[in-house]
Amino acid sequence: MNFEALVEHTRGPMAEIVHAGAIAVVNAHGQWQASVGDRRAMAFTRSTLKPFQALPFLQADGVQVIASVQRREAIAIKIISGHMPALYAAAVETMDQLGWLDAQQRELLGPWRYQTLLNARGKQVGEVRPVFSLGAI
Repeated sequence: MNFEALVEHTRGPMAEIVHAGAIAVVNAHGQWQASVGDRRAMAFTRSTLKPFQALPFLQADGVQVIASVQRREAIAIKIISGHMPALYAAAVETMDQLGWLDAQQRELLGPWRYQTLLNARGKQVGEVRPVFSLGAI
């Protein structure tokens, strides 16, 4: 499996934690549109599993799905560590790279995309930020 750096936590100018994972984007016909990392590693279940049986496995594995009915596209994101702030940053970054967000939405979702890390005194010491670019397929 080929997972790539999606989100990092910085402490000053250095990356302190890197959250790896994979992202895949498909259209309503199931055709790949974009990805980063191994898009086929998103979830692997036995063929005998029914969709409702697979749901707990997908959620436990850190795979999240976001769909836009209007755009007829869906995004699947897997953060290996399951770290939710990293998932939020990756989701907002993915939606923006796909052109799903307008300026107002980008501003409203900004705090989820770039999260400030504060020390005990309330001083900013780093941030959580996305570090990937989607590749077209």
